[in-house]
Amino acid sequence: MNKYEFTKYLIEENQITVSNLIDVGCRDKILKKYFSTDVNYFGIDVSNEANCDEIVDISQKTRFIDNQFQLLIALDVAEHTDDIYFTVSEMLRIANICIIALPNIYKIGMRLRFMRGYSLCDKYVLSKKNSQSGGYRHRWVFTPVEAISFMKSIATENNYSLKVYYYYPELRGPLKYLKHILPSTLSSEALYFIMQPNN
Repeated sequence: MNKYEFTKYLIEENQITVSNLIDVGCRDKILKKYFSTDVNYFGIDVSNEANCDEIVDISQKTRFIDNQFQLLIALDVAEHTDDIYFTVSEMLRIANICIIALPNIYKIGMRLRFMRGYSLCDKYVLSKKNSQSGGYRHRWVFTPVEAISFMKSIATENNYSLKVYYYYPELRGPLKYLKHILPSTLSSEALYFIMQPNN
């Protein structure tokens, strides 16, 4: 199950009937194909190279009104912004339901890479490309515990409920049976399902 299928599964698991959604950091709009044509899809991205409906920087105050969208999906976006607190707050402002994915750089594979002297991933490499690429590189290094605490605090401030789901795309063999015991060690990222009351 890829990340987009997993996102769709979470929506169905929570019995959400989607009428309209905003895809933040939509890139090539790959998420759109996982929803029916009845869903009013709107894709935004900060990059001029993206195949989006509108170029929007979600880390700034946007033109969208409060609760304009029923559902907001932001997969691998918030960690690219300087003010991640404002970014997530802005996402919650414009949608009733938000699904926000944050990476888990503490997963065992990344820990072992770093211990062996390699970079965590290309988004953390000290290079000219990352220095000049704007939104490409990650701005934040955080533990799963810190990420959950951070998302809980924002959800609570806005009177939203929060559920946390771990995503495991590449587990093989015995590791598949350990994922519920060691989620912060084995998951590649967490998806935060944040909802307003009465949704």
